[in-house]
Amino acid sequence: MFLPADPGSGKMFPSFLNSVVTCIKQEVYYFGVPAAESSAFENIPVWVDVDGQDFYYGIPGNAHRGFKIGVDIRGETFDPTSGDHLYTASTLTKAREFIAHRFPDLKNAPLSESRVCPYENSPDGNFIFDLVPETRNAFVLGGGSGHGFKHTPALGKLIAGVLCGKEKIPSLFF
Repeated sequence: MFLPADPGSGKMFPSFLNSVVTCIKQEVYYFGVPAAESSAFENIPVWVDVDGQDFYYGIPGNAHRGFKIGVDIRGETFDPTSGDHLYTASTLTKAREFIAHRFPDLKNAPLSESRVCPYENSPDGNFIFDLVPETRNAFVLGGGSGHGFKHTPALGKLIAGVLCGKEKIPSLFF
């Protein structure tokens, strides 16, 4: 049996995962774009800016919800069940400063939507694969933040190989 390590895992297995998986608050914003330019912003390529100072990304094709910008900075510790799912004013201010710098035509764009995404993280940022203590056939796999679902097919293939004895667990796994 596989159990995903998700943002609530620490509560599900407190003695096992509470010290290993932390949940943080990540913020995503959608800004209104000028109607005449909406198709252009809908079709820009996926982008990321991680130059050591800025940590933002955008993914187009958002059903015309606007220009998406995600903050890719480890945020504050967050409880996905009872935490405040509203954006943080200071984080939004920094995102607006980034937009003014990288996308100056949108510096005064209205905020049309925001999301708070709970991200689970391992201490070193690598995936976790381990046997659940006191079991012989329950494993946990996760720790991959918002990127984990993108890696699921490859992780599934790797872990199947590990369980069949055809692969070794990579040293990067916690």
